[in-house]
Amino acid sequence: MRNATEVIDSRGVFEIPFIPPNNGYSLRFRAEGYGAERIVIDSDDAVGGVVELEPTVLLKADQTVSGVVVGPDGKPVPKVTIYARGDHHPIDSKRTDAAGKFILAVCKGDVLIGANITKDGNRLYARKTVPSGSKDVKIVLEPRIG
Repeated sequence: MRNATEVIDSRGVFEIPFIPPNNGYSLRFRAEGYGAERIVIDSDDAVGGVVELEPTVLLKADQTVSGVVVGPDGKPVPKVTIYARGDHHPIDSKRTDAAGKFILAVCKGDVLIGANITKDGNRLYARKTVPSGSKDVKIVLEPRIG
């Protein structure tokens, strides 16, 4: 997959010079401090070899979600990979601190928080949907089956 990172003008207009016909494509837009957007296009929609897209507006990631990740025994788990996913949210992952705590920057709205770690040969995993601005979120890791 190719990245189109060249900005053509001050408005952020860009161009991808050649897209083979008869294919579907996915474009992902993101910027530091903002969320992300994904747009799916079909090259068959091109008129004269050009597909004109509506402007994409990224939401500011000015909200947070914070909490703690605990194991099946209820004890905090340090260095767990924790991530936020969801429409319009930034694509980001971090590790919990020594006390199992985390803070993730997100956009306004519901966000899926996920965590996973392999410990003593076992993969532990959890997912939970919470509203942005949530504090004291408790993510409980459970053995991953399958």
